[in-house]
Amino acid sequence: MTIGIVADGPNIALKVVDALSRAEQFAGGAIGGFVTMVVFDEHNQPHYFDTQNGGVTALQGRVAELQGSQRIGLISSGAWRPEPLSRFLAWDEQGNIVSGHRFPQLLISSGEALNQRLLSEIQDRGINAEQLDGLLAEHPDLDAGFVAIDKLGGLYQQDCAMLSERDDTAAGLVCTKTCSIALTMNSIAPAELVKDFIIGSVTRPEQELGAICLNSDTELRVAPSNKLFVDAAGQVIRAELNDQRCFAPYYEGSLFLKGTKVYNPQGLYGMTADEPYVVCTHGRISFLCVEQGKDGAEQLSLNCEVVA
Repeated sequence: MTIGIVADGPNIALKVVDALSRAEQFAGGAIGGFVTMVVFDEHNQPHYFDTQNGGVTALQGRVAELQGSQRIGLISSGAWRPEPLSRFLAWDEQGNIVSGHRFPQLLISSGEALNQRLLSEIQDRGINAEQLDGLLAEHPDLDAGFVAIDKLGGLYQQDCAMLSERDDTAAGLVCTKTCSIALTMNSIAPAELVKDFIIGSVTRPEQELGAICLNSDTELRVAPSNKLFVDAAGQVIRAELNDQRCFAPYYEGSLFLKGTKVYNPQGLYGMTADEPYVVCTHGRISFLCVEQGKDGAEQLSLNCEVVA
């Protein structure tokens, strides 16, 4: 097994599955095959999923049907693993989940699978890193690493000592105000990029986007700083620009940068999330790669990050 993830937060399953699905499209190695996954919905009810092939991409439609997911745990790798796939992920109906990478389902001397042993510890004590580290230290030669989440949202990530000899692993644990995620992986490349991509995609704050419309007849003015002024309908009626190249006989490039402040009649509305590619002649927009507006003028719809 090459990647294990546990996470919680609003609509977390959609975020995790979307991020891992996109990683499956560009990452190399043992990815995009089997998946064992549990998702807890808005009523804290668990929903189990698995597949032998196709990765989380094959499960996206089913996960999307769940409303308001609060927690997810999954383990995945290449295609086709010995049944039952459920043994690769340890969890209970209270929301305690143990995932991991390599072979977390391996049996220890007691005859119990180590992932189930960790689950029992978490059920009794919650996430107690010292206690769990001690349990793994009892099995230094076991080829396994773990991520876990307890019913209160505590996170854990650690490998057995044997995995320290590998040079293809990556792991991360991040908590924000709205969500948390722990991830561990091996044999997927580029490892650090994939790890950072998934964690960044999941933890990135959701930003409300509005739309504004730039027209070929928008007034351009020289000003100390870039600002856009829109009317109540979101049409850019004036663009104040600190780049005087826009007022030369010919200019081709971006009219303004991402993050340019946008003001509507009530005050600050947001900041631009796009950069328009234009041609300007003597301070007027003479070309936009866009559709024709109702009045025949060229217009370009731009995303704007709305301020609360």
